[in-house]
Amino acid sequence: MSLLNLPDDVLEKILSYISYDEVSRCRLVCRRINYVSKRVLNRGFHKVERYHAQCLRQVKSQLPRRESERRKHPLARHCDILTAVETRLSLLGMTFMKFIEMNLCCFIPGKVLDEIYKVLRYVTSEQTPVRAHEVLQELRDLSSMAMEHFDEKISPAFRKRKESGPKIVTGISIFAPSLSHHSKSIGRHSGSEHRSSHKWKEEVRNMAQKQTANRKEIQFLKQKMGEMSKSHSELEKKVFELQNLLATHIEKIKEQDLKLGVVQHMVGMKTSISPTMKVSASTVTSDDTTPVAVTENKQVVPPLLKKRRPVRRVNDRCRKRLKKD
Repeated sequence: MSLLNLPDDVLEKILSYISYDEVSRCRLVCRRINYVSKRVLNRGFHKVERYHAQCLRQVKSQLPRRESERRKHPLARHCDILTAVETRLSLLGMTFMKFIEMNLCCFIPGKVLDEIYKVLRYVTSEQTPVRAHEVLQELRDLSSMAMEHFDEKISPAFRKRKESGPKIVTGISIFAPSLSHHSKSIGRHSGSEHRSSHKWKEEVRNMAQKQTANRKEIQFLKQKMGEMSKSHSELEKKVFELQNLLATHIEKIKEQDLKLGVVQHMVGMKTSISPTMKVSASTVTSDDTTPVAVTENKQVVPPLLKKRRPVRRVNDRCRKRLKKD
């Protein structure tokens, strides 16, 4: 009986006795070991998150609530180290968990998990640990190198695969739960094994055919989208031209409105100035040759009379004196 004929649980138990770095290297052996190693690495990342949360909870429960008193407490360095580890875990989760949930990869850097466990065990065992930057120097280097390598070398291929279309899932990833059951009964039911493998192949073929049909549909939809985008751009150009025409017409209408307003104002001024009186062409002369004006209603306006000088009365004495002279 070979090692590969063992159930998955037994293989995981065997791999749990070695470090996560060695587990990540064992992925190169075969597909079966790769599948089991992926599960061990993903489970190890979740375990280290839970273990870190437990340690941080215990330390914070012993610290005082005031920030000024926490700095003088003997567990202050423990808290600093654990908070720094928390930031590293969050960065690793943001880098890897998106692709892990999509079943595109596993938590690849097993050495980082070993280093995190090493730091957490050191913090829980030591009463007076050294400063945080000395303890976390190796962890920071390993995690930063792992994230940079993943972002530069591995994740671009996953993004291209995601953009190209739906992924063909292999028989191992689909039927992994039934694979363990099949490995348990490999020596007993050889005929059923052949039938199940034949069914798997047929299902994989059907999925491949469906994928090709989906790709054709996607290409057709992309062509339609291109045509729609072209027509949309042409319509936008036409709308822009019509807007320009509307703007010019609106300006012309405003100018005409201004001119009309000026003309109406001038006409109103002329109509408001009406003569109250018109003198007839013929003038009537009176006895003393003074002109008389006649209105439109045939009313005669009396002429202006000249003022006469007052007559002085001369006394008789004055007359006598004049005669003597």
